Amino acid sequence: MTNTTESTLPPSTEITESEVNPAYKDKALSIIKKLVSGNKFALEEVQLTSFDGKTLRFSAQNLLTLQTKHSKATQSGLYEDAIKVQNEESATNEMDRYYAAMGSDRGLEQEVHKLILSRTDKGFNNDTDNVSIALPKLTKKFVISEQCTACRGKSSTPCLPCNGSGKATCQRCKGTCRTPCTHCSGSRMVAIPGDASKKIACPVCRGQGYVGCISCNQTGHITCKSCNGHGSLPCMQCDGTGQISHIYTQEIQLQTRVLYPKDKLPDKVTAKLEEQGLDITQHADIHASNDRADIEKWTAAQENKPDSIYSEIKRKKQVCFPLLYTVTLPYGQIEYALNDKKYEAFIFGKASCLTYVSPFLDDLLREGIKALESAAQRNGNTHTNLMIAGEYRTLKEGIILTAMTSLNKAKNKLKAKTPYGLSDTAISSIISLSDQALKNITRKSRITSLIVAGLAYLVAFAGYFLTPLHQNIAANIPNTALQSIADMFVLCTIMYIGMMGIQAGAQSVLKKAINALHPNNQIKTAPPKLGGISYWNIALAGTIFLTIIEISRHITGIIPPAWYAALF
Repeated sequence: MTNTTESTLPPSTEITESEVNPAYKDKALSIIKKLVSGNKFALEEVQLTSFDGKTLRFSAQNLLTLQTKHSKATQSGLYEDAIKVQNEESATNEMDRYYAAMGSDRGLEQEVHKLILSRTDKGFNNDTDNVSIALPKLTKKFVISEQCTACRGKSSTPCLPCNGSGKATCQRCKGTCRTPCTHCSGSRMVAIPGDASKKIACPVCRGQGYVGCISCNQTGHITCKSCNGHGSLPCMQCDGTGQISHIYTQEIQLQTRVLYPKDKLPDKVTAKLEEQGLDITQHADIHASNDRADIEKWTAAQENKPDSIYSEIKRKKQVCFPLLYTVTLPYGQIEYALNDKKYEAFIFGKASCLTYVSPFLDDLLREGIKALESAAQRNGNTHTNLMIAGEYRTLKEGIILTAMTSLNKAKNKLKAKTPYGLSDTAISSIISLSDQALKNITRKSRITSLIVAGLAYLVAFAGYFLTPLHQNIAANIPNTALQSIADMFVLCTIMYIGMMGIQAGAQSVLKKAINALHPNNQIKTAPPKLGGISYWNIALAGTIFLTIIEISRHITGIIPPAWYAALF
């Protein structure tokens, strides 16, 4: 358990302020300069014009309240893993006593505090506010055992099919003990062998027309199949145990509630505290106290305030283990100048994290974005404009990321590289303009490659249909449908090869452009987007394919594909 190093905690309503370390602003300014670096601006011209920083120290509390959750279940038999009680009222009283006893259990208080302080945020996290944490070790069960009312504790009930006798009426003789003679079919007489006109008394039944039932041994009853002759069945209500158990379960959950003087802190500080979650300890020094003297002093003060949250918890007779914190948190507001224009940034936490930063890079990159826009719109030389834009480090990163990955990933990565000073609008604009500019860079290559692919299609399809090749293949495939599939396979394969050729040509040009931006490292670019060229490629391949087939129809000795001839 962590104890605060201070002898006393500051009052819960008091916030003390002290001067922040002078190096605090320097670290923030260095972050600004790092973002400015490489964007055609002299770092020495980044001037700090004003700074207002403070180190806040205030108290906070986490009201760790034990909540109960009750459930009831009924099961057959004796339930041994529970505390036995006489009735439901006794169960309720026992659960109330068990819960109330937790309030004075200092060992439990220490365990609860240890559980919360083992978290990265030491429990000082608004994500845990009003969140319930299960405490399975504190679960208690109480049981009421009673005699089964269905069987009156005998564990069995009379068998209904045999009415408890263990015997059932023989279904073969229906209880008559006899069945029709199968030899004479009950007619009592049978024909004399060799003379069908004369009959004699049936020798099997001796002329009676019936015989004794062999299924029940002429008793008229058989053993009851439901109870196997016992006359009773295990009680279904208690599963043959004769007992019913009513189990009352009391589960304990820990509910957290973080309190600190939100309304007395600067708005920006409060907003950032609400955002941090588990990362709060990276920004603030949080000292927790489990000292009984501190806790008793705080609880006594709260009990004298009838409108306090803690007083409300005690009025509800809920067990609460307050955890007290002392929070030390630096923050600051800086103002700096670039190109005679002033910008602001808010510094939060001991790591000097910048937030609420003015979008100063939007202004610094304005001329570079104009060049990138000209490259995207093909105003002037696209390659030259792209190189001008690439002189700005941030724009160069945006162009390279666009060439390497999808647009959404490029936006996210550029935002991660430039978390401050560049607006989301500017990031989206940089990536979309870079995408269009790179398409323009490869445009000539894509068109040239499409023309080359068209000539290749002409040669390939002519060689396939205007020579004996197609007829030889068709001769080995007697099924017309399979011949059609073979032709479509040839079309798609050649068209795909052409597409890959167009893309390879465009990627070669793209690599040259990107490596010109970043000559010291070879950048691995993603396959360039072909845009409308891909549709032109499909249309061109299909047109040449059908044109060659049509030509084959008019050349003597060449048989066009059967599926094509069927169209006419």
